[in-house]
Amino acid sequence: MNIFMHEGFGVRLGKYGAGCLLLLGIAMAGCENAGEPEALADGSLAVSASPPQDTLPQARARNVEVGTADQVILGSSLENEWANWSWAPNKLVPGGIQVHLNRHWQGVFFAHELPQSSAEFSALRFTIEAGPQDLANMEVRARVNNRPLAEFYLPTVHAHETKTFKISLAQLGLNGEDFDGFTIQADDLVSFTVKDVSLLGRRP
Repeated sequence: MNIFMHEGFGVRLGKYGAGCLLLLGIAMAGCENAGEPEALADGSLAVSASPPQDTLPQARARNVEVGTADQVILGSSLENEWANWSWAPNKLVPGGIQVHLNRHWQGVFFAHELPQSSAEFSALRFTIEAGPQDLANMEVRARVNNRPLAEFYLPTVHAHETKTFKISLAQLGLNGEDFDGFTIQADDLVSFTVKDVSLLGRRP
């Protein structure tokens, strides 16, 4: 609290009155919102100015988690710097990659040009269309530093059946570290098509 004296006349300024000039009473320059003075017991005047507009109470921002966007790996074509490094005979078909395994544990390999943080995503989603044979022994693996992590086995996809899978990155062994690819492979000599592959962002 600041006290200004003028010709023996004491004036005490409230919290927001600092810097205001008082001349013989209540002339205040630069304090347009000053309130009326009140007489105090000691004979001085207490002047409380209204707080500046920018100091009025405002709603506090909540700690809201910010979501992240989905990232398409394979839509109508490969997107977002993803490449097809599949080591089985394969070809691009409308909206997907079709593979024909002629050895065990071949499959589709999606590789990214640069490592990405798995903290930005929650799950891997993709669709598989089976060929004329059942797909009974299929696994999905994430890759870190171009090395595979633990396998995640898929349930059987029957002949000519189409199934969409959504696998959390935690189930693929990713818990915030950088990754650079995914494989979808099978132990049998089968044919299948992988379509609509995306990384799902984190939801707020």
